[in-house]
Amino acid sequence: MSTPKRFMPRAQRVAHAVALAAVALLLCAAGCRWAGLRVNTSPSIPLGLYRVSDLPVTRGAYVLLCPPQTPVFALARQRGYLGAGFCPGGYGYLMKKVLAAQADHIGFAADGVRVNGRLLAASAALPADQAGRRLSQHMRGSLTLGPDQLLLMSARPTAWDARYFGPVARAQVHSVIVPLLTWPAASGTTCGKAKTLPAGAGIHRPGAPHLWIGWRQLPVAVSANHGDLRHHNPSKEPLT
Repeated sequence: MSTPKRFMPRAQRVAHAVALAAVALLLCAAGCRWAGLRVNTSPSIPLGLYRVSDLPVTRGAYVLLCPPQTPVFALARQRGYLGAGFCPGGYGYLMKKVLAAQADHIGFAADGVRVNGRLLAASAALPADQAGRRLSQHMRGSLTLGPDQLLLMSARPTAWDARYFGPVARAQVHSVIVPLLTWPAASGTTCGKAKTLPAGAGIHRPGAPHLWIGWRQLPVAVSANHGDLRHHNPSKEPLT
């Protein structure tokens, strides 16, 4: 015979409530995954709800991608700028914005990154992370992007993005994600279209509240989508 609810120990009632909440979350996640939805709560790109699509990768698009297996990304994973996940090499997925593509002329300099001669906002690389560890800027100079290259940047001065790892291959992109209901990290809300940032999206920090609803990474609920220089930079502001 089951124990009447009023006589059930408080701890047991709490455990039952937590279990029910977990089941509800898993059912919600399954539904969102089936619908191809992603929820972003990291300031790397506008906060809110996104839909996975089969749209082509173009300038200004938000993308879901796997980090390439290169030494710079391996170091980022070791330092905690990137989270663990199901991408090759054990990396977690990233959500980023494309700032430049084929035929765009890119320049990397001490004062920041330029696209076709225009200096991107807040794009200068920092000398060190919050832990005082040296940050290596992508090789200074200029290049014209090829058909298989993309530039992923952020308007945030503390972002860990192309200013450090350079262009990435289109092959790393899993899909384009379309904003459905988004708002900038500071204030304001838009529906159906994300606020355009001057330089795109950065990466996410492992400790930041980033929920991947409907994706295989959901079991690590507040996931490290994640990458950032959170342990670093002289200003002590978390790198995202």
